[in-house]
Amino acid sequence: MTAVFQGSSLRDRRRLSKRKPNHEADFLTPFESVSLGLSGFFFRDGFLGPQLAKELRAETLRIVKSGVLRPAGIGRSGTLDPITRGDHLCWMEPRQAGRAVKMLMARFELLRKSLNRQFFLGLDRYEMQLALYHPGSQGYQRHLDAFRGSNQRNRRLTAIVYLNPSWKADDGGELALYLPQSEIRLEPVADRLVVFFAEEVEHAVLPVQNQRLALTAWFHSP
Repeated sequence: MTAVFQGSSLRDRRRLSKRKPNHEADFLTPFESVSLGLSGFFFRDGFLGPQLAKELRAETLRIVKSGVLRPAGIGRSGTLDPITRGDHLCWMEPRQAGRAVKMLMARFELLRKSLNRQFFLGLDRYEMQLALYHPGSQGYQRHLDAFRGSNQRNRRLTAIVYLNPSWKADDGGELALYLPQSEIRLEPVADRLVVFFAEEVEHAVLPVQNQRLALTAWFHSP
């Protein structure tokens, strides 16, 4: 750093030190970019920070208590099969979002722009869903979030934020990612972000022994 500043004035140093970071350009770390490019996924702990994660959990719990969540169906027919898929869900609409959900949406927008810049995905919108698994749920069997080429407005990328403080190993509910050479299991701990390619990475939710909350965004492109 000394060599960089040789011959520079004090004013120049102050200007450099006060320069605001470009959060859009730097939203993904180099490691995350490499992991997504090579393995099709990455995860980040501490995505929102403790305070916002706490507020977001409180906001989603209020939504749960309002009674709007419904059992999730399978496929276009919406068939109910709790052995295959055991969550309850609702779609999150921006006009109905509170402060914490709106802040999460702003983070997802930064994520979208950064992914487009680095991977040229052309992501132009996303939809977001709140999902709740009750204790004793069988989870969600192995599946893809989209099938390549099946829809011109297909889901390209999945981003999940977990909202479960004090999660323990025997609570189950891990996200299992089935990669070509390995299987990765990630616990749904609070403030963890997981991102993967929706058309490429098969995954499952393992049986759940505690209340499990998550917000999932699916990013679309033409």
